[in-house]
Amino acid sequence: MRPTRFIGLMFDAIEKWLSPTVRGLEARIEALEADRLRYCGPIESGRAYVRGEVVTHRGSMWHCERATTSAPPGDDWVLCVKGGH
Repeated sequence: MRPTRFIGLMFDAIEKWLSPTVRGLEARIEALEADRLRYCGPIESGRAYVRGEVVTHRGSMWHCERATTSAPPGDDWVLCVKGGH
């Protein structure tokens, strides 16, 4: 068998063996990147917010846990950084 043919067969075998693992890792990376924090600035009354968005309100920083149009504090928000006075 010619060396180039052997190398090609080895490459194909390694690719076939690794492909499921690589696809799984790519899916995990995509999910992690999709759920990153997005700073939206000061809270805007009546604006719709979605999970992962972060706002400031009365000197504190809040993370939105689920889609909402309400302002923090509330069940839809988690306090990230408490503002000082």
